[in-house]
Amino acid sequence: MSDNIKKILVAYSGGLDTSVLLTWLKDTYQAEVIAYCADVGQQEELDGLEEKALKTGASKCIIGKRGQGKRGQGTNSQRPGNRQLQLPTNRSAPGYSH
Repeated sequence: MSDNIKKILVAYSGGLDTSVLLTWLKDTYQAEVIAYCADVGQQEELDGLEEKALKTGASKCIIGKRGQGKRGQGTNSQRPGNRQLQLPTNRSAPGYSH
């Protein structure tokens, strides 16, 4: 990864692996880390997610809501990873992690 990356967008689940990854990326690259989680109907898993992301080093947590966009979840353009790549934040975040 280039030394000039100052912002990284991370696909974040709130689990141990992505929580450790947030901290590691922030410390290793001295970059702003933004957490992204796709809301695909798992409300119980989203409870407290933003707070956890912020505590583990994210500057903010974006939760993409189900049904955003013109097509449904079953289409390729609305799958979580594709939605993450379409975020306006990602245009200014040359680093991307999943």
